[in-house]
Amino acid sequence: MTDPVPEYRRPWFAVLALAACLLVLLAVRPGLLGDDTDRAYKSVTTLGMVAAVASVAWRFHGIVAAAAVAVLFLAADRPPHADVALAERGADAALVGLLALAVGGNARPDRQPLTWVLMAGGVAALVAVGVCQWGLNAPEDPTARARTGQLVVALAGLTAAISLLGRAPAATRFKELTVWIAVPAAVIGGWRMATGCWPLTWDAAAWPALADEWKSDGWAQAAWCWTTPWAAAPLLAVGLWRTAARGRKQRRAGQAPVGWLVGFLGLAAVVALTPRPVGRDSLALAAVGALLSVFAVADLGLAMIERIELKPPPPGPSDIPRVR
Repeated sequence: MTDPVPEYRRPWFAVLALAACLLVLLAVRPGLLGDDTDRAYKSVTTLGMVAAVASVAWRFHGIVAAAAVAVLFLAADRPPHADVALAERGADAALVGLLALAVGGNARPDRQPLTWVLMAGGVAALVAVGVCQWGLNAPEDPTARARTGQLVVALAGLTAAISLLGRAPAATRFKELTVWIAVPAAVIGGWRMATGCWPLTWDAAAWPALADEWKSDGWAQAAWCWTTPWAAAPLLAVGLWRTAARGRKQRRAGQAPVGWLVGFLGLAAVVALTPRPVGRDSLALAAVGALLSVFAVADLGLAMIERIELKPPPPGPSDIPRVR
C-alpha cells in the first residue's frame, strides 16, 4: 500500500539536527550581538528566528534547504551594528514565527485536537508580542514597529483566507477561522479591555512616506542583501516567482497554497522595512532574504525534477486497453 501523504513525513534525525544546531548557536552566537545586556532577549530572538526560517524551508524542500537558509540567515544578520534594530527584534521574531506556524499548521490535513490547541496558543502569543507589543521595550523607530504590527495582522488574515482554499471538511474550515481570525481578535480585544486603548491603530503617517524613503540607496545596505545587491536582488525576484508557482501547484493539488504566504511576507517585509533606520540590521529582513534566496534555488531544482519524473498511475481501473 502506498503512502497517501509522503510529503508530510519528516525524519526524526532532521529534528534532532535542528535541535543540535540551536544548542550550538545558543553557546556561540548570542555573544556576537554586542554587549552582555539583554542576553536572554538576544538568545531567544536569534534562536527562535533560526528555528522559524529553517522550519519553513524544511517543510518545502527538506533538511538541506533548512540548513542552507539557517547559514544564510546568520550571514545576513549583522548584530554588531544593531542599535535601533535591536529593539525591534522581538516584533520581527513574532512576525516570522507566525509565518512558520502558518506553514507548519497547514502542512498536515489530519491535525489532532492537541495540534489545534497548540496552534491557537501560538497564534495568541505571537499576536500579543507582535501587535500588542507585550514584553517589548519602547520602539526607537515607531514607524517600523507600526508597520510590523500591521503585517502581523495582515499575515493572520491572509493565512485564514489561504487555508480555506484547500480541500477540507466544514469543521476544519471553522477551526481555521477560529485560530486565525477569532483568536487574534480576542487577544486584541482583551488588550483593549485591559489597558483602555487599542494596541494597533491605523497610523496615517506610517505608509505615505514609503515612496520617498525608497528614493535613497539604503536598500543596498539592508539586511536582506546577504551578499552583493546585484546577486541578492535577482535571487529575491526568483524566490518570489517560485513562491507564486509553488502556491499554484499546491492549489491544483487541493492543498492550501501556503507558498503564497512565504512570498507575501518576503515582499511586504522588504518593501515596508528596507528604507527604515532598522533596515540595515532588521532580523525580519535577514530572515526573508535568506529564505527567498534558498527558495529560489531549491524550488527551481524541484520544479525541474517534477517535470521529468514519472508519475504513478491514478487509482482505479486503467484507461489503457489490454493487449491480447
